[in-house]
Parts: sequence; structure tokens; C-alpha cells
Amino acid sequence: MKKSFDVVVAGSGAAGFAAATRALSLGMSVLMVEKEHQWGGTSASSGGGGWIPNHDIAANGDSREKALIYLKAVSQGAVRQERLEAFVDNGAKMVSFLQEIGVRLHVLDGYPDYFPDAPGAHIGRSLFPYEIDAMDVGDSVHTMREAPVRGKLFNRYAFGLDEAF
Repeated sequence: MKKSFDVVVAGSGAAGFAAATRALSLGMSVLMVEKEHQWGGTSASSGGGGWIPNHDIAANGDSREKALIYLKAVSQGAVRQERLEAFVDNGAKMVSFLQEIGVRLHVLDGYPDYFPDAPGAHIGRSLFPYEIDAMDVGDSVHTMREAPVRGKLFNRYAFGLDEAF
């Protein structure tokens, strides 16, 4: 086994897979480590959504300024301004990359920010992948973290957030 890697990714959730995929696309060697016995992290059991402000998926009136006001309010000064700016400025680039490699994302109509009463809050910043057929994943689907029972109908059929509301 190889003992040296350009990038080591801790965790196999959506963020970990996005980071690993981007590094691989740039020709880097990647090692992904996961502490659990199943892959997918909380993303596998929560619908795989990501909070990405000022994205280009849907024209929803969001802006860099609104997103920064919101992040500053909810982080209460615990995160440096340049980190908040880097997150907001690069989120749309990450979404574009994911779309280029075939990841289809959508906005759930009416889905609010996590703190909807905070200054700068906005509807439509959370992006979710469209569901895919487990048959397309192959045998590795059996090693993926399952949706919790509350996300299954009759403890068998998984459903997405858009189907739940």
C-alpha cells in the first residue's frame, strides 16, 4: 500500500467526497479515512444537502453581502472575516465543478436558512443532490450509511426532503 499521499481527507461525507474528487481531478493522490464502519457520514443520512450561499443554481436574489451579514451574525465573531469571505467567494465555484462532473443539484422551494430570523437570512441557499438509483452505485451501496428509520417509509423505502414536505 502506498504510504505517501498528496491529500488526506478525514471523513466520507459530502464535503470529504467533494474535496477528494477535486484533488483527484487535479492529478493528486488521495487517501480518504473514515472512522465509522460505513461510508457517507451524516450526509448519507441527511439528504446530502449543503449550505452554499450566492450560488448559480437558481436566481433567488441572494448576494455576497447578504451571505456575509448572515454568517457574521450566526458565527458571533468566532470565525475570522477572511474565512467567511473565502467560503462565500468559493462556494459557487465548487458547485460549478460538481455540476461539470455530473452532480445534479437543486434548491428545495421555500427551504430557509438554519437561523431564519438572523440578519441576512435568505431562502434557497441549501442545495441538495437529486436522488440516484442505488443500482447505479453498485455493490458498494451496501456499505453506505443508511438513512435513519425516520427517513424511511415502513422502515424500508427511503424518501428525500422534498418528498417529506
